[in-house]
Amino acid sequence: MTNHISLSKLSKDGVSVEFLIQFATENEEWLAGKSTADVVGWIKERTKDAHCSYAEVLKRQGRGKEVSRATAFGSHAWNGLFLGLVDAAEQYQLSTGELEYIWIDIFVVPQNIEDQEKGENVWFDGFEDNLRSIGRALVVLNSWDDPIYLTRSWCLFELFVIISLNLPYQIVLPREQKKAFLDFLTSGGDIADMFAKVDIARATAFKQADQDKINALVVSTFGGHGRLNEAVLLSLREWLVEAALEATARSGPASAVRLHTA
Repeated sequence: MTNHISLSKLSKDGVSVEFLIQFATENEEWLAGKSTADVVGWIKERTKDAHCSYAEVLKRQGRGKEVSRATAFGSHAWNGLFLGLVDAAEQYQLSTGELEYIWIDIFVVPQNIEDQEKGENVWFDGFEDNLRSIGRALVVLNSWDDPIYLTRSWCLFELFVIISLNLPYQIVLPREQKKAFLDFLTSGGDIADMFAKVDIARATAFKQADQDKINALVVSTFGGHGRLNEAVLLSLREWLVEAALEATARSGPASAVRLHTA
């Protein structure tokens, strides 16, 4: 059956971190090694007849406590491991000490609606409106040594808009990746390669049309590729300083981390 509903605006709902943890636990074996894009296929299969988002399905099933007004916007790469996204969300909630409901596109946006039914500007105009309304963001890097996030057009664009709106945000690595990253920093490793990946002009998207529109929007509205790259790089450097301080605190002053970012 063809889904004829239209999407004129983006939902401001989020799914609870508890839901994400439960979902990951119940499907742990299947999710091993699966990307977030793989989970989209799972969601499409379970929402194709409901003609709505998976978050709406949860409400209809009487699981409304697992869905509420989003407290943080989740910016992540679909190519990254889904379990890493869940891990990052759990860490984020632990850091805030509050019950968090994360706006994660695959759960709160209907996945069976065709592109032409979503409205030409819903992702671009609606995205910024949602960010302003939600007010905070969680930025998930899938790994420290090969961060897919930094090579994706949508991800770099999202982070740039988050920065431009002056919203509070956290950059989070999955626990295993964070430990490996801190070990690498403590050993004096050079992370220049990470910064070399940041270039919106060379970044890619699942859909060429999205990539083209993002590039055009960056040039026409946000001051060009150089301005975006500069803002993202500054954000990464600030995050790196925090990571270096944490690594130094863990290993002691005698092993103080020296940063190499150029």
